[in-house]
Amino acid sequence: MMRRRFNPSLLLFVHIASVVCANPADAKVRNIRLRELIKQSDYVLLARVSWVVRFDGLHVAMADPIDVFKGEPRLEPIYFVADSTWTCDTSTAVRGETALLFLTKAKSQRVDLIGRKPAKVKANPLYFISHSGRGRMPLKTIDGWPCVNVQSEVLLPASVQPIPRPIRPYIPGRWVPQTDVVTYVSK
Repeated sequence: MMRRRFNPSLLLFVHIASVVCANPADAKVRNIRLRELIKQSDYVLLARVSWVVRFDGLHVAMADPIDVFKGEPRLEPIYFVADSTWTCDTSTAVRGETALLFLTKAKSQRVDLIGRKPAKVKANPLYFISHSGRGRMPLKTIDGWPCVNVQSEVLLPASVQPIPRPIRPYIPGRWVPQTDVVTYVSK
């Protein structure tokens, strides 16, 4: 009976194939309760995005505070990363939009990006949108009421509920009265 020799090349091939064929869709942002989103954020504020600029290929937004609900009151603009830093990050900003922002202070001005070289941002201090972008809640007036769009990964308490559907005209998203969210944040 002939014995087969161990082939290290075959082992290397199997390892590389398993890494290449891994399903990236398994990456997912976990759900978070609104109370936890507030706790993990350094700032919670209503702000208007005045501009979005690129540093080393990374979008950074400057927003002018309208009202601060958590964090040190400020009048000067605040800078935050408005770009995804990993697969499930939904961070973004739109020039001119007003949004309720939950922000976490960056440890440095160097931002690591998946699949790209790190970006060096000149804005100081710099913030991230909390919970991989779920801390951005754009403001829109619906039927005369100011509402914020809350992503599905943010679990709402009983006192903060989306406006009922259908909305005419139909507006996609989970829209919650701004006053309900602000009241809850201010507790």
